[in-house]
Amino acid sequence: MSSTKNVRSSEDREEKSIHAEDDPMAEPAPQECNAIASECEFAADERDGQAQDAEYKAHEEIAEAFPLEEIPLVFMPDGMPSPVDNQDGLSLAHPFTIDSVVCIEDEREYEEVFLEEIQPFTSGVCRNEIMTTARHKYIAGGKLETRQVFKPEEVVEWFGMTIVEKGTKTGVRMLVRPVRERCKYYKRQVLALDGTKPGDDGHFLVFRNCTIRRSVGGAFLTLRDEAVYACDYRDPPDPKSAEKHLDSKDRAKLKDRPDLVLVPAFGAEGEDFHIPEGEETE
Repeated sequence: MSSTKNVRSSEDREEKSIHAEDDPMAEPAPQECNAIASECEFAADERDGQAQDAEYKAHEEIAEAFPLEEIPLVFMPDGMPSPVDNQDGLSLAHPFTIDSVVCIEDEREYEEVFLEEIQPFTSGVCRNEIMTTARHKYIAGGKLETRQVFKPEEVVEWFGMTIVEKGTKTGVRMLVRPVRERCKYYKRQVLALDGTKPGDDGHFLVFRNCTIRRSVGGAFLTLRDEAVYACDYRDPPDPKSAEKHLDSKDRAKLKDRPDLVLVPAFGAEGEDFHIPEGEETE
């Protein structure tokens, strides 16, 4: 039995391509595609679009799902409102600061690292000495120990670790870290805009992305013009910003709404969830 009955010659593919032009909306079957591998590749200078096309902004998620159309109104001499042309102002980017972008590190202060947190920070022969001087996270009775905080000028580097050698309760070296470390999902790149050369305005462009937030199409969330005051996606977490911008506000909101009741998902029955008699459903 011949195994070439599904093989199409180049003449057949060319003829099919010519006939397909008669119906540009036709959807050819997979075996009717006459593209070769080299036609599916692009050289560096042949790419269409800009590098930032692979990013998306946070507000685009809302804008796409809930499109808004503003219709400004002014009052006419007869007292009736009348629509006018919309004149949008220039959108200003958020400032890139330590306080407005929680993704970056805050090295304005350093804090003590407790014994239970030392594992990722130490290695080699110095580990035993650091572990000997470290304090436990909890004191007698199970309460949290008060963490010591130091200024940057008190911090020195010792065998690749950041430590303080004075002001400690033990009088020896203590392992410290920034009060907020950089999030591991925060990534940067320096790229050049298409069509520019070194020395041109906009040739070097810094891309700042959150790699854990992605659009449906897979684009990273851009942080270049965004302000991120708190984020539960952070790793390592930042309890201070979460408490200030998320936890405290959530507690206040729930306190103002005593009528809100926690209902388990999927109709699971529990002590806080029941179906009144006579309202059972099939």
